[in-house]
Amino acid sequence: MEDLAGQSAHRVSGWAWSAGLQSRVQWSDFLGEGANGIYGRFGLTVANATGALGYLGIPMFAPDYVVMSDGNVHRSTGWSGVMSYEHMLSRNVKLSSNISYFNVTMTSSPEALVPAFDPILPPAAPVGFSVNVEGAVFQLGLEYIPALNWVLGIEGGYTWTQAQGRYADVDGTKARVGFPNVGVYVRRSF
Repeated sequence: MEDLAGQSAHRVSGWAWSAGLQSRVQWSDFLGEGANGIYGRFGLTVANATGALGYLGIPMFAPDYVVMSDGNVHRSTGWSGVMSYEHMLSRNVKLSSNISYFNVTMTSSPEALVPAFDPILPPAAPVGFSVNVEGAVFQLGLEYIPALNWVLGIEGGYTWTQAQGRYADVDGTKARVGFPNVGVYVRRSF
């Protein structure tokens, strides 16, 4: 990055980690012999990032960092989690469900928006900000496997996002948005 004060360009680094697990669910272990041959798969993933929010798997609207006029860098932070379950309804039909959540925070240090040019006039009060964005997605999907390496699918879901900022020690109004989505796809493996 190159800061606005005209100093030389330098690198900004961040980090992220992600951990997950998957486990086969053999329903006869829970429901007895009547559920022999009925299988599913449960998955859970958690990620955390500082200055590398793209690793959270969230929409690409949050910056990795905020640069102050003196060149100092404030890295954005966040975390996300995904829980999923896939269930084989038959040999070639699979039902899937996913729910995910994310939470991201971006901040700055207080600094004067208008620098003091005149020694007689008082300088403008320093202003800093903090923005918190959180959201969740719920999806259901159905896949049909008509032949080896081919999948026909449909999925639908609902996305919810909320943002709230704090500027100059004053809380802003929460902004919320939610919308449904539907997708149809064909996938071929080679």
